[in-house]
Amino acid sequence: GYAGDIRPILSLPSAAGYLEGGFFAPTILPIPSDADTPTLPAPPRKYAIGEAALKSRRENMEIRSCMQQGAVSDWNLYEALLDHTLGPALHAADHPLFLTEPVFHTRQHHEKMAEIGFERMGAPALSIGKNPALVAFSSGKSSCVVLDVGAHGSLATPVSQGYALTRATQRSAVGGSLLTRTLHHFLTVRQGISIAPACAFQRRPDGERGVRIEPLDVSHLHPSFLHYHAMDLIRDMKQTLCLVQTGGETPGPASYPLPDGRVVTMALERAAIPQCLFNTALIPRELELIAPGATFLPATSGLPLPPCPPLDAGAAGVVPALTESLPLAALPDLVITAMGKVDPDVRREVCAATVLAGGCTLFDGFQEMMIKELNEKTPASMKTKVFTPSTKYERLIQVWLGGAVVASLSSFQQNWISKAEYQESGANIVERKTM
Repeated sequence: GYAGDIRPILSLPSAAGYLEGGFFAPTILPIPSDADTPTLPAPPRKYAIGEAALKSRRENMEIRSCMQQGAVSDWNLYEALLDHTLGPALHAADHPLFLTEPVFHTRQHHEKMAEIGFERMGAPALSIGKNPALVAFSSGKSSCVVLDVGAHGSLATPVSQGYALTRATQRSAVGGSLLTRTLHHFLTVRQGISIAPACAFQRRPDGERGVRIEPLDVSHLHPSFLHYHAMDLIRDMKQTLCLVQTGGETPGPASYPLPDGRVVTMALERAAIPQCLFNTALIPRELELIAPGATFLPATSGLPLPPCPPLDAGAAGVVPALTESLPLAALPDLVITAMGKVDPDVRREVCAATVLAGGCTLFDGFQEMMIKELNEKTPASMKTKVFTPSTKYERLIQVWLGGAVVASLSSFQQNWISKAEYQESGANIVERKTM
C-alpha cells in the first residue's frame, strides 16, 4: 500500500505455487568459493501467487513459503512476490520503497533486500524498518514492549524512543503453527479423525438427499499442495472454535463441518489448545510424531499420499543463525524476560506499556489472560498496561500501519537511501541507515 493510507491495497500469502515440476530447490545466497568456477544460471521458474492461485488444482504444483522462522529464506520467491505486488499494483519504480523486517534479520538480509529493491524493482529510494518499532508507532507509543505472536513463533521486543532494542529481544517457538499442529495432533492421534482438504472432494446434487460428497483422485497433486490446504483447514478450525479461558467457566461445545461431510465437535479443547501459549507444559510431548509423513486423506478413500515435507521445512538458503531451534517459552515469561534485559535507566518507561500484535492475539480472552498473567508475575516496579488496537483487523496489519505512518512523516525523509547513494556506496549503506 501507500504511505499515509489507512489500509493496504493488496495482501498476499508468503507462500506460492511452483509450476515447473519436480521438487522445490531453495535459493542459496551466492558465496562463490572459486572465482574461476563458472556458475550456471538458475532455471526459469513460474509461480502461482495469491489466494486464488494457491487453490487451483494444478498438476504437480508444489507450494512453498519464502519464510522460515519468520525470516526470508528463499529470495527468488521473495522477489517474485514483490514483483507481483509492486509491479502492476503499486508501480514501485515511481515511488520510494519502504520494506519491513524482523529484528533478527542480518546484514546479509539487508543487503539482499536493497539489491532487490533497487536493481530488480527499480525503486528510486529505499528504507527498511524493524517490525516492533512500527507496531509501537501504529499504537502511538514511543516506548513499550511489543509482543508479536505470529505463525512462526513469538517475539517480545522492548522499544525505546522509537528504536527496537534488538539485544533485549526474546524469541519463542510458541505461535500459530504450533497451535495448529497441536490441534491436528488432538484430532488425528487422540480422536482418530483423519483430515482431508476440500480439494480432495467434490459435491454433487443428489435428488432428495441434497448433496452427495465424493472423493477425487489426487494422485496428480503435489503432496505439499495437499499438506498446505489440510493445515489451512485446521488453522481455520482453530481460529473459529478456540478461545482463551480466563475464568472458571468451561466453554460450551462448538462444531465445525469437514469437507467430507463429517462434523467435528469440541468443548474443553477449545480453551486447552490456546492455553499452550501461556503454559507450555500442555504441549503434547508426542507432537514431533505428527508429520512430515502424515496422511491427510481418509483411509477409506483408497487414495494414499506419499510422505509430505512440512511447509516450513529447513531451506539451504537460510542464514545459519536462523535455523537453530527456539525455546518453548510461555508468552508471559517471554515478556518478563525481555523487560529484565532493558537498561535500568529506561526500564520503567519501556515497561509501562505492552502492545499486542500478531494473529494469535486475536483469540477471544487473549488480552485479559495476558493482563492477569503479567499482573501475577511481574514485580511492583515493572507493572505494565496491555494495549491492543480497537479492531482485530488493525491488529493483523499493525506493522503495515506503522510503516504507513512513519514513511509519511516529514522528519523521516532523511532516512531514505537514494539510488545514487546505493550506487556510490554499495549495499552496505543499508546497514548504516536502517531504521
